[in-house]
Amino acid sequence: MVTATVPEQQVKIGPTQLLINNECVNSVSDCRFETINPTTGEVICEVSEADAADVDKAVEAARAAFTSGEWRKISATRRGELLYKLADLIEQNIDELARLETLDNGKPLQDSFGSLGLVIACYRYYAGWADKVQW
Repeated sequence: MVTATVPEQQVKIGPTQLLINNECVNSVSDCRFETINPTTGEVICEVSEADAADVDKAVEAARAAFTSGEWRKISATRRGELLYKLADLIEQNIDELARLETLDNGKPLQDSFGSLGLVIACYRYYAGWADKVQW
């Protein structure tokens, strides 16, 4: 795991692979590209570069999950609970996520906290709608 520095704190860089079918995998081509800190011009890390073959794998996995996966069988209420849980996890890790966002985008840390607050609110909004199915 790579560790990058931001003002007065270390930020851990997690998996740099593609997430397909709930697994971190290298791209089919094994190509990678550098992610650059726009503030300093330094390389943060290298990440897997997806191409058409990777998109095809991801679409195939998503289609399988939709047609026969567990998500399809989960009740609307449970889906809402899971979206609330995701919002809670983002909120619990907001400091680390904001620092990663600032490192990657070069924007002020306070802006990253604000953006993540909106992300949390969005997930909670849609979690509340998950079981409000009307025909």
